[in-house]
Amino acid sequence: MQADTTKPVFAFPFRRETDSSLVYGSQFMVIDERYVVYASQQGDLQAARVDLAKRTIGRPVRMLSGLSLRDYSAAASYRVADNGTLVYAVGPNHAVGQLVRQNAQSVDTLPVGRAAFKMWSMSPDGKRLAATVEVLEGQELRVYDLQTGRFDVLASARDIRQPLWSPTGDRLVYALLHADGTVELSVRPLNTREAPPPLVRGREFFEPLEWLPDGRVILSDWATKVVAMNLGQRSTKEDTLITDALYGAVSPDGKWIAYSQLDENAMWLEPLPRTGKRYLLHSGSSADDPHWLSATELVFKSNESWGFDRVTITASAESPVGPVRRWFTALRALDTPGASSQLSVDGRVIYLQADVEVPVRSLRVVPNWVAKMKQAVDSTSK
Repeated sequence: MQADTTKPVFAFPFRRETDSSLVYGSQFMVIDERYVVYASQQGDLQAARVDLAKRTIGRPVRMLSGLSLRDYSAAASYRVADNGTLVYAVGPNHAVGQLVRQNAQSVDTLPVGRAAFKMWSMSPDGKRLAATVEVLEGQELRVYDLQTGRFDVLASARDIRQPLWSPTGDRLVYALLHADGTVELSVRPLNTREAPPPLVRGREFFEPLEWLPDGRVILSDWATKVVAMNLGQRSTKEDTLITDALYGAVSPDGKWIAYSQLDENAMWLEPLPRTGKRYLLHSGSSADDPHWLSATELVFKSNESWGFDRVTITASAESPVGPVRRWFTALRALDTPGASSQLSVDGRVIYLQADVEVPVRSLRVVPNWVAKMKQAVDSTSK
């Protein structure tokens, strides 16, 4: 028996025998070079025939449900021993949760149901929510009606990165990652069912972070820099705002940029245009997800326990940074790829919340499981 990997993997680079879709899941294991076992985002343990030479996978069989999964990485609680024994734990699926919005005074649940939400953004009028959601065959870009909870699917792809609303609420910008490694940056009008041609397509990765009132979109390559791109012009030339940075947020009046450094252990503030001066907002622990509540007030996540801090920015000649104060601590928050929080129209923080934690108190052991798996897969493949 051969195990290819026990680390989380989001898409197995083989294709279905019946179509051209990638196979999505995590912790893929190749057994005896003829079978593949993996965990789905929904917490199912799946098995299928695999042809390593043709790089194809047959129809999967669900072997069991209810695996314990960890956040969006979907690291699953199962192992297959060399003697064919399966050991697994039934527990909470932290790849799936519900979206809530919270401030120091209140917290409520958005009416969009439980799902494997990855990224989200509320429309300027507060009536709709754009979200990327993990599904069986990749990801969907959905637009939810926050009154009814119903949604429309605007796009499907291997990976759909941060959707952002235009300031007028009639368009969405988002990035699509394709199986061939190319990236599309697209702007989608919401008054048509037809997807327009991509604004940019290439090998360089950029994820939208913020759409400013002046038409510029702030993007990050999550490795070296934060840039601005004006989507209202024919040219899509990028202007580098900050290097050696991850998250970046420009104030509504365009005078400041707050950003976290590459290791996410410090949050900084700089004036725009840059003068060479910068001001420390936080250091010593995880700092990310900066959001402007107004032109003079900033909120950001300041530690690994999901504490959100607020700080007032002034025009002081000495230092524009006022006292940093704890605003609130998020309840049972789940990590997601990219920015794990956004602001609602009323200035609350939207994040993905897990169900109440139920400790895993026992492991289940299934002797001779590999033989049973092979029998189930072979009978389905006939």
